[in-house]
Amino acid sequence: MTLHIRHPAATDQRWNWLLDVVMTEWLGIDHTREVTSESAVIFESEGAELHIFNDFLIRTSGHAPSADHIPELPLARWTLPEELSHNIENGILPVMFGTPQFTKVGDKASLGLDVFGAVFFVLSRYEEVASVRADQHDRFPGVESIAHRDGHLQRPIVDEYVEVLWNALRCVMPNLQRRLLKGKILISCDVDEPYERWINSPLSLLKGIAGALIRRRSIKVAARRLLNALSSWRGDFSHDPNWCFDWYMTACEEHGHVATFYFIPTTGRGGEDAAYQLDEPRIVDLMQNILGRGHQIGMHGSYQSYRNPELIASERAHLERQIQSINPSSKVRENRQHFLRWRVEETPDHLQYAGFDVDASGGFADQAGFRFGTSRQFRLWSWKKREGLNVMQSPLIVMDGTIASYMNLDLKTDGISLMEKLMIRCIRYGGNFSMLWHNSNLDTNCQREVFLAALRIKW
Repeated sequence: MTLHIRHPAATDQRWNWLLDVVMTEWLGIDHTREVTSESAVIFESEGAELHIFNDFLIRTSGHAPSADHIPELPLARWTLPEELSHNIENGILPVMFGTPQFTKVGDKASLGLDVFGAVFFVLSRYEEVASVRADQHDRFPGVESIAHRDGHLQRPIVDEYVEVLWNALRCVMPNLQRRLLKGKILISCDVDEPYERWINSPLSLLKGIAGALIRRRSIKVAARRLLNALSSWRGDFSHDPNWCFDWYMTACEEHGHVATFYFIPTTGRGGEDAAYQLDEPRIVDLMQNILGRGHQIGMHGSYQSYRNPELIASERAHLERQIQSINPSSKVRENRQHFLRWRVEETPDHLQYAGFDVDASGGFADQAGFRFGTSRQFRLWSWKKREGLNVMQSPLIVMDGTIASYMNLDLKTDGISLMEKLMIRCIRYGGNFSMLWHNSNLDTNCQREVFLAALRIKW
């Protein structure tokens, strides 16, 4: 059954990108397209029609993102009619654009919800381009997002809008078939500090011991740092709390997961930068161990790279040369930016320039949930070129530091409960539950227990 889609013209490639992502990549529905002078989006097949209200894309066509076009809060809630509520949590949907209205007469129907306007707004991160808000690391804060302020950041709102679209299509085209996506759990580790940075030199060790005594007021921590440094200098890494990669990989393997380890290629001087180099024998052995056990290596773009295409490209080349010295067939396909520093108006273009296939930076550092309104992979939008890119976004759903530090949740209770809830919502729409857990955050029994509990959550 072939679908014909008539949509308004636009001054850029928004419609091509949206229909590629929603109809081709996600729903997998064969269709043809036609540009018309009508304002509505019209789906036709064998005499049946579905008209979808279209406003946001018309109002913003040809204009730079503006705060004037960001929806006012709180968003209205629509208690969906039964025929549209299938697979929607509680059957209630936040209305971003359009009106909460659905009518059907015979094989003709009309949906007042501006589905494609909302999907574009969230997937393209329109509000982040229109906003000047940024935290101390030049990141758009999750707490400032429309989704968080409206209380639906932990719902995959884009997936829900697409589901309403599908439900509406089935009302008038019951024989229409879709692709059923099946997601998975994605476990990743940002290798910020593979070992304690205090072991790099006697001066670093003195600073580490002083910090333990003065700031932490702990003789025990100071003694452990001294023991780790002296042991590591002799080649014994067993006293380093960060050097737990064998345990990490074994835990993943026992639960059927392949982990991705993101390495920082550029060494820096500040606390935000890497304190190791890729060609250190210890790091080379670690990479060989990771690849040898069937896990993956990606790039952790350095702190200053997110707005520098040449630096991103040189870092990728450096990391790829290093891993190809271990395994000549290895490629660096994936990237995640250090500190999740990621500017929607330029970083995606820089990643494509550097030759990446996938970016995995798509989460908020301060809030767990669905920054892009989905856990499905999709091709990123370019605000520079006004078209879809080849780089896929693999949204990050939850990070250890987010729930423990920013959200200040108890890991064993509220932390696990939140991860279970988010995972269920990923499963519902065939998305991926992407969890980042640092090797440097596994130095207590509690942290390890929670990490293992997350791996055991039923998929």
